[in-house]
Amino acid sequence: MAIGFGRQGLIPDMNFLKGVVVVVCLTAGSAMLMWIGERITEKGIGNGISIVLCVNIVSRIPSDLSLLYEN
Repeated sequence: MAIGFGRQGLIPDMNFLKGVVVVVCLTAGSAMLMWIGERITEKGIGNGISIVLCVNIVSRIPSDLSLLYEN
């Protein structure tokens, strides 16, 4: 993904160090989401990872509906 970001011009002056930073940030973000999911499960609210995925899907509905309305 880091190489793809650089090739698309999303990261100006892409080099090895910037690639490492992108990989570390994506890995840390994934680990944090897994930790949040585990905390949700521990508190007994429900299956944490499933709730995180569901929130991601539901959060995109308004923008998808507005795109559907515009087109």
